[in-house]
Amino acid sequence: LRAVQTSPQHVFYANGWTPFTEHYRLLGDVSDKLYCVQDVIPRGGNGQEFNNMLTKVFLGPAGTVSRLHHDTYATHVWLSQIRGRKQFICYPPTDSDMLHCTVDHECDGRTSLFDPSCPDFVKFPDAARASPYTVIVEEGETVVLPARWWHWAKSLTPSMTLMRNFVNEVNLQEYARIRQHACEVRAQRGRGSSGVVAGGQASSLPA
Repeated sequence: LRAVQTSPQHVFYANGWTPFTEHYRLLGDVSDKLYCVQDVIPRGGNGQEFNNMLTKVFLGPAGTVSRLHHDTYATHVWLSQIRGRKQFICYPPTDSDMLHCTVDHECDGRTSLFDPSCPDFVKFPDAARASPYTVIVEEGETVVLPARWWHWAKSLTPSMTLMRNFVNEVNLQEYARIRQHACEVRAQRGRGSSGVVAGGQASSLPA
């Protein structure tokens, strides 16, 4: 990390790095399935590249932050601490209207500038009515967040996190609906399905 740290003001943070798309053999060193959750994303064949995109790495020094958001396409997510400690502050989907969020209507992602670790209820008054849950994930532990659960994260030490978005019978239909909508929006913009994920992948998921 020191080699890529340009200055104290510009902290290096590998946020959502997807090394497994180019270096797929690295998946031999980790598991992209968590034993306690169902994950129906296809492995192997035509679905392997798509599958590899859903497993990501977060790498950075103490103090790096992922701002408050919920993940796109109504996917669930799990995050495992490989090294270091990380704090998560989470909110249920029912608090969305209180978090002063910005909505990505194409893929149903939401972000907020509200900082739950240092709340400014003058600037974000509705957030005072929200109900935060906080947890510190230690090395070797995993936090699992269902679809549309908000989360803010901060590395308390130098940190490496393995993360995966996944789909199962609970959110499969909603995921497919949003994926189809995103493909239609891209097509209307004249880009077809040239986005990050090919639209045809959604139909390959088991019903």
